[in-house]
Amino acid sequence: MKKQHGFQYSIAAGWLVTALATVLISVLIIPSQSRSPHFWHRVGWTEFLLLMFWGSVGFYLFTPRVSKDNVKRFGGIAPTISIVTAIYVALSFSAMLLHAFLPQSDISNRVHWIAQILLFSLAAMCAVFLSMARAGATSGLALDSSKTMSPRQIHDLLALHETSLTSQSDDTQNELKSRIKQLREAILCSLHDSSNLAQLPEYQEYCLTIRGFCTAIDRYTKHGGDETEVRNELDETARYLTTRVQFISSKQVRR
Repeated sequence: MKKQHGFQYSIAAGWLVTALATVLISVLIIPSQSRSPHFWHRVGWTEFLLLMFWGSVGFYLFTPRVSKDNVKRFGGIAPTISIVTAIYVALSFSAMLLHAFLPQSDISNRVHWIAQILLFSLAAMCAVFLSMARAGATSGLALDSSKTMSPRQIHDLLALHETSLTSQSDDTQNELKSRIKQLREAILCSLHDSSNLAQLPEYQEYCLTIRGFCTAIDRYTKHGGDETEVRNELDETARYLTTRVQFISSKQVRR
């Protein structure tokens, strides 16, 4: 975090130094009596171009470091956007500088404005097409709530089905409820809700298995909880799901 703040301060300092240098150099090189009516307009446009340039540098440096960018994938197009922005800044400034040294006329003014509009349009189109490519590349990577639940949602779902079990003095019935309770606690303590977890194929498969397990509990309770074979299968499934938690947790840590 401190390193990231250091980069931010460096970029802000770089922009501030170049912005001040631009104003001072412009004022010192061109005396007040020699300045055209568009002098401060050009200085202002140069400052805007500098802001765009340093902003693109920050976008390139910081976007891949953002924790949520693993789904949005802006980090993949950040370098290209920064290069496109730098090229646009250089061409726009060159066009403005060339126009400043040419004899002022209606034709030169129109050509300059047309050039600036075309350059901006091309840069904007490049950014749009890059964003479209990013959107296509990330299609299907977002969290699908029909397949994936958060650890807390799984815990609550299991708790609901645990309470649906009929309270009997049967030891096997109590053992099943104890297994479900252990499973809930293991999920809540070992799995941490994050976008990395949601993207794990093992976790997505685990969520589907949990749903199937809860559906089996529903069928079991509808028959009064007197099917010993089904109850044994539920107990074995609860054991398996509990051991599976540690495997998924280790996958999440390694990633």
